[in-house]
Amino acid sequence: MSKRVFYVVYFRNQRLQAAFDAMRLIANPHEKSRAHITIRGPYRQRYDVRGLDRKIRDTEIVTDGAGSFFDGDQNTVFIGCHSRELREVWLKRDFGFHPHITIYDGSSRDFASLLYGRLLDLAIQFRFRVGGLLPLPSVKGQYSMDLRQAFDATVVADITGARLDVAEVDALSAEQRVGWVELLADRLRECASAQPTSERGVPETAGGVPDVASLGHIRQ
Repeated sequence: MSKRVFYVVYFRNQRLQAAFDAMRLIANPHEKSRAHITIRGPYRQRYDVRGLDRKIRDTEIVTDGAGSFFDGDQNTVFIGCHSRELREVWLKRDFGFHPHITIYDGSSRDFASLLYGRLLDLAIQFRFRVGGLLPLPSVKGQYSMDLRQAFDATVVADITGARLDVAEVDALSAEQRVGWVELLADRLRECASAQPTSERGVPETAGGVPDVASLGHIRQ
């Protein structure tokens, strides 16, 4: 199996994290990773990113509303975002500067188009803070339960006023999926204004790994 490592940031506000996690799982029950913004990668190993972490940790990011990547077989729907600090630490060789939070990245163009159309009608514009820079390993063919285990039915019910258990997600129709994601997306601004309870985590480092800046990718 081929292993790649990306570096990502998660949301300081855990209510906002839970809302985005739920949107990702509902949109695509086969999705594995929790909602995040990918900053750098892919790499073949982990690096010491403490210098980059200091630049991005606890900074404020602004959303730009819904966006999409419909190119060939790609069917991706996302919430765009930006900040000065994001641009300073950004490095994705295959993409220009286009930070975003992926909501759906799957095989159905019909579903992606329907979802994108619904999200376009919403004013998804707010500010939020992110935690530190963390590694997100990606191993082709390896299944992960991270996103499914993170689904918080209690928080989802509190946000939307309706109950949805994780066991029910797989049985939802396409229209029901879009409806749930739309409902959560419409409440994101309220989630972002809630008082953050804790930080997602601290940067992981490993002794002896080279600093990513030493490869000439960024000036410290």
